Amino acid sequence: GKGIGILSLNRAGVKHQFSLPEIEFLSVLGGQAAAAIENARLYEKLQQSYMSTIVTLSGIAESKDFYTDKHMKDIADYSVDIARKLGLPESDIENIRMAALLHDLGKVTVPDDILKKPGRLSEAEMEVIRRHPSHGARMIESIEPLQEAREIIRHHHEYYDGSGYPGGLKGKGIPLGARIIAIADSFDAMTTNRPYREALPMDRVIKELRDFSGIQFDPDIVELFISILREKNILKNE
Repeated sequence: GKGIGILSLNRAGVKHQFSLPEIEFLSVLGGQAAAAIENARLYEKLQQSYMSTIVTLSGIAESKDFYTDKHMKDIADYSVDIARKLGLPESDIENIRMAALLHDLGKVTVPDDILKKPGRLSEAEMEVIRRHPSHGARMIESIEPLQEAREIIRHHHEYYDGSGYPGGLKGKGIPLGARIIAIADSFDAMTTNRPYREALPMDRVIKELRDFSGIQFDPDIVELFISILREKNILKNE
């Protein structure tokens, strides 16, 4: 119902006018081009809407936990750095970014007296905490563009040796995005002040990552992440 562009057809060096069939064919092409352009614009708006939803949901999760200021964004940045270093396709990188932004969404279901408890959690309280990855995955199951991110969110607390939760997955059986986020999440946690401890010095953080390499973390990704920290001058000495 409105003009969105001009399709111009020129016939250089020819005196004859375009025939009616040629004009009708051009009209068909113009209509198809208009529809394609409009669909592309609508898709872009839809993607922007989904990203706004993701940012909003991420903010909700952060608001539950007073020490996670920029926690989600930092983990997303670390995770994307790892994914790019691995040479993953852009679509996979975006799935990992979205999963990182939403990986703790399920914490909105955890009572504040457990989530913000300064001391050690009881086994019953830990069981409540262990449910948050599954809750987070369930909360976004109806959002079609987040289907790949959903499984990463569900399994970001799996351990490389199979002792994690909720599925007890092991090694390469854990989604790659979940293995990436597990390292980025732990690094951010260790380098951030928490109610129960100060941020750890970098040498201690690197030692923890390596000590739990092959146990909690994918050993190949640990070493790759350490190389990224060096490249960014975050890690200057070991």
